[in-house]
Amino acid sequence: MYLENEKEIKAKKDKEDQEKALNIQEENEKTEKLRNVTSEVQNLKTQLKKATENLNVQASVSDKLLNDAHERLKTALKKGDLCEAKVAQSLIEAFMRSKEELKEKENEVNSLHTKIGKRQSSVITNFF
Repeated sequence: MYLENEKEIKAKKDKEDQEKALNIQEENEKTEKLRNVTSEVQNLKTQLKKATENLNVQASVSDKLLNDAHERLKTALKKGDLCEAKVAQSLIEAFMRSKEELKEKENEVNSLHTKIGKRQSSVITNFF
């Protein structure tokens, strides 16, 4: 009788130890997943920052192109200089291409914003 009680107590203790070990393992896996997702969000934020900086630089360049083209065109019209007018036209065309590229980069930035939002909401949903 005493041995049976000892066996039951030992079996119960072993089962509790296994459950504790399993819980610890599950918590460790959750923590690792959280670290991975957090790291991914940080990487996306870094990409977003760089993309935004590039976008701002390109917008500035586009504005300068347009301003330069405007000034050259005004000068060309005053002087009747067709060569300068063609240069102004080329600058305007470069500006238009630059604006199209800006739209594409804005779409990339918006996409990164969306990804970050989704990742952050998944962290909140899945881990808290």
